[in-house]
Amino acid sequence: MSTKQLEKQKVGRKTVLTVEAVRKLEAALAAGFGVNAACYFSGVSRSVFYQRKAEDKEFSDKMRLAEEWSTYKARLTILKAIDNGDVAAAKFWLTHKARTEFAPPKAY
Repeated sequence: MSTKQLEKQKVGRKTVLTVEAVRKLEAALAAGFGVNAACYFSGVSRSVFYQRKAEDKEFSDKMRLAEEWSTYKARLTILKAIDNGDVAAAKFWLTHKARTEFAPPKAY
């Protein structure tokens, strides 16, 4: 092989973080799974996940938003229930979001 051919030849391991693996990670995290499960489902090691997250801001942002998606959806569901007059949902919201005023006292 010529020097030029060697320069073009890729060396090292094949990347595990393919577009498909990133899509699977994002879908699992958005569904509420933790990082361990998301990595397992997508075939990516946790170390590769965290390394890429530390090195790639776009990837990091994408994964953070995916992790927050299920919490966002749950909040919307509770707020819709409150809008529909669900007293239990309203009590839940107040005891969790306005704890100092509405949460029951802690037993010591």
